[in-house]
Amino acid sequence: MEGQDVVISMVAIFATSCQLILVDAAIAAGVKRFLPSEFGPPSRDEQFAALHPALPPKVATVDYLRSKESQISWSALIPGAFFDWAMRIGLFGFDIKSKEATLIDGGTTVFTASTLPNIARATWQR
Repeated sequence: MEGQDVVISMVAIFATSCQLILVDAAIAAGVKRFLPSEFGPPSRDEQFAALHPALPPKVATVDYLRSKESQISWSALIPGAFFDWAMRIGLFGFDIKSKEATLIDGGTTVFTASTLPNIARATWQR
């Protein structure tokens, strides 16, 4: 990491607890900014955190980064669901091939989502 200005952590969702090691390595290497793997739903939302075991480690990573702000700056991107990817695999209850949909919570629940190209633009925007 030495010589890098920014580290963008893209660890898999079940490896998010390992990011503390990456933060320490970035600090030791003199990296100026760290973006943790926060991609997905808001990790500090208790409703989401209760649904997925990978979200509490994301909270721990952000808490750790906050404790290290005198040594490194950080930003988190929380785009919500990956819309285009989720639609392809039927995650939202839409089956494109059969042209059928399952309404979740009566179809009135609000959720956030971003497309993969928009997430990429936000990540690499200068």
